[in-house]
Amino acid sequence: MKPKTKRSLKRITVIAWAVSLLAMAMTGAVPVPGLSGMAEAKGQKSGNAPPSFAPIQTDGAAFMKSVHGIEITVKRVIYGQRDNGRQVAAVFQLKNISGKRVRIPDYELAVRMASGAEAAMEPSAGSPRFLMPGQTAEWRWMSRTLAEESAPVRFIWKETDREVYPAKVTVLGGMPIRDVWENDYSPMTDPEMVKPWGQPFQLDGPAGASMLIFTPLSIVKSSGKPEQTTERAREKLDTVHIVTLRVENRNNISEKLPEFALTAWSDTAIYDAKRLGQPAPPALKPGEAVQLRYAVETGANRQLTMLRVLMPETFLLSDASDPAQAVTYQVGRIQIAVPRQAEASVPPTDYKLRTAMKFSSGSDLFPEGLKMSIEEDTMLVNKEAGFTALLLRFKLENKSGSSIIPPPFHAELEGGDGTRYGGERIGTPVAEPKALIPNAAIVESHLFILPEGETGKDLLLHLVDNREERGYPVVMDTFRFSTTLDNTSDLMYDMYPFRLKIDNWDGKWIRDVNPMTQSDSSSYALKLKLNIDRARQVMADASLSQIRLELTDHGGRVLGTKQFSLVDEPRLTDGEQHIYFENIDMASVRYPVMVNFYETLDTPYGPVKRFLGRVIRS
Repeated sequence: MKPKTKRSLKRITVIAWAVSLLAMAMTGAVPVPGLSGMAEAKGQKSGNAPPSFAPIQTDGAAFMKSVHGIEITVKRVIYGQRDNGRQVAAVFQLKNISGKRVRIPDYELAVRMASGAEAAMEPSAGSPRFLMPGQTAEWRWMSRTLAEESAPVRFIWKETDREVYPAKVTVLGGMPIRDVWENDYSPMTDPEMVKPWGQPFQLDGPAGASMLIFTPLSIVKSSGKPEQTTERAREKLDTVHIVTLRVENRNNISEKLPEFALTAWSDTAIYDAKRLGQPAPPALKPGEAVQLRYAVETGANRQLTMLRVLMPETFLLSDASDPAQAVTYQVGRIQIAVPRQAEASVPPTDYKLRTAMKFSSGSDLFPEGLKMSIEEDTMLVNKEAGFTALLLRFKLENKSGSSIIPPPFHAELEGGDGTRYGGERIGTPVAEPKALIPNAAIVESHLFILPEGETGKDLLLHLVDNREERGYPVVMDTFRFSTTLDNTSDLMYDMYPFRLKIDNWDGKWIRDVNPMTQSDSSSYALKLKLNIDRARQVMADASLSQIRLELTDHGGRVLGTKQFSLVDEPRLTDGEQHIYFENIDMASVRYPVMVNFYETLDTPYGPVKRFLGRVIRS
């Protein structure tokens, strides 16, 4: 065997040192760069980070401000539930106060949990890289899925120097976590987020405070979800809560409306609110304001106690291959207390027939310049069908200087016991509403099916906006009124927009003999001299201007009928006219005979007749 040379001894020494170091590394006495790097990578992939057990002396926000000229605040922290664990996500707000363009530092961020464990955070894709002087931006971070169940309590900013061996980790500062959003039940305690009823608020965007001012206006209980009006008109209506928010742009430039959702609380129960109507404009011009309405279905006898405005927060890992892998959370931004007096019915206004209705300042149902009044109220009875009905004739008049399209509206009646009855607009259906020229008017007739015994005294009339969502009508105004006596007499009849007056009349029997068959028949000839007055520039529905004449004897037997219109043919006209009731069986006629005048209406529940008056020939 050859003796060991000096070089061989040196090689043996190196190998011995290597074995010794490996043994020490395996026992944890000495860090090994290769093993340390693998462990660190493995920890990051699993969402864990080496815990920083030493007390954190430096304030992370103060560090960022002094070193980089960046103000940083924790805006929102989310502790969300994923399919395979929990996830921490955070939104920081950055503001460059350095006066120059600055690069956002590539620091590492960890989150410490209440248990003492730490998890690595990663910047969300699309995070800003630079800030211009005075610029404000949002910086989003997220963890991978964690098995941890304790809540996050602190963020820790770190910097790792990998140019030295072993790698040196420096804790730069910490930032406490105060409010954590987990789900809809998470408490909101920040005074900036909690608002009393009626107080305006703003929703911060990525660039800081917006000049869109949101104000809660009203919560009213409105009639429920009328799927089919004709089926529900006989029944008591359910109720939903209609929440109205006003949004005004007080900026000198247009601002985009943010995406947000609304939830409502009734004590501990939470309900989603459904946005009503057409989509809001994508942006509001300077000074422009809109009203946003939401329907909240809570069931019977529920009082709303709180509203919450939620906005989406979206995060995407920087190494995600597909934008569809983004995670979105709905996070509470504003909490509004709802006192009991905030939710109430629209206060009623006393109303007198044939006067203009005064709408509330918050009502936007009827356009400016469109005046509305009730011109006629009539109680109707259909004994055969077994119901009582109230007919209201509304006049809608354009008092503006330009054409107006009258909006569709719905009306409801409320009796003294609080029961509501849905109204039904009757007449010829209109496929598309027509514009109303200045100084012109139209008549709309609404029929309400009422229970027997209803006197028509102290009724509440609710005008309902159903332009947008027929499933959730909104009570805009309420009027208190009582029905009046029918303004008719035997010789003068009101059928708005018409008034008929019989100036003179005569009736006589005519006997006709057929010379071929020697048979005879009798007719009754009625001569009428009418004065028909029509309200000026008021358009009438032909189907609602029908008059029926019934010739009856003293015993009530109908001997003959004639049907006329005040608009279409056959038509009753102004002046003198002759009306013949033919082929009358004279065998059992009981005298005197009379001609009864009725207004006839076709309704979804069957035809109804309104007695106008009669003329009698002895």
